[in-house]
Amino acid sequence: MYKNKSKRRILSLSILILMLSVLSYGTYAFFASDDIATNVITMGNIDITIVEQSDDGTGVLVPFEDVVGVMPGESVSKIVRIQNVAENAAWVRIKVDTTLALADGELSNNTHILMDIDYNTNDWEYREGYWYYPHPLEAGAVTPPLFTKVVFAGEEMGNEYKKAQAEIDVYAQATQYAYNGDTVYQAVGWSEVGGEQ
Repeated sequence: MYKNKSKRRILSLSILILMLSVLSYGTYAFFASDDIATNVITMGNIDITIVEQSDDGTGVLVPFEDVVGVMPGESVSKIVRIQNVAENAAWVRIKVDTTLALADGELSNNTHILMDIDYNTNDWEYREGYWYYPHPLEAGAVTPPLFTKVVFAGEEMGNEYKKAQAEIDVYAQATQYAYNGDTVYQAVGWSEVGGEQ
């Protein structure tokens, strides 16, 4: 009988310990907690636009439009700049491709002789096919003009150039300024654009 009471006490004690363990587990469960933190980091952007204008003859700048009826020896006002339209500073460069097509569509081999562009070598530097602006272009800023006019040759343009068509293609590029080289020439992130200059 004593053994049975002992066994019952041991059994009761075991059940009590088991219940306390379960209660203890439940207590821990009540104190458990979950949390999620969502942090949004928005990257900056780089965005530029080519600003093409012309002088209307009175000193007022207007948007550039295609010109017809140009005669040999005349010049055409064409002012090309880049504006930074993003909120971050950028390195910028420009590639210029020129072609002169005769009326029959054949391309002239003398384009660079017959079309003279007044490149701004004070504010821009030419290297390996591109014109580089050597200063970071701040948000909202506009570069000095790369050029302001195109002058067509006089006597060298004979009758074969009647109704010829000149094209000036301007390709502009930008890459980030922050943490991207000490100079525009050390910057990375450029891609090749355009054809031969």
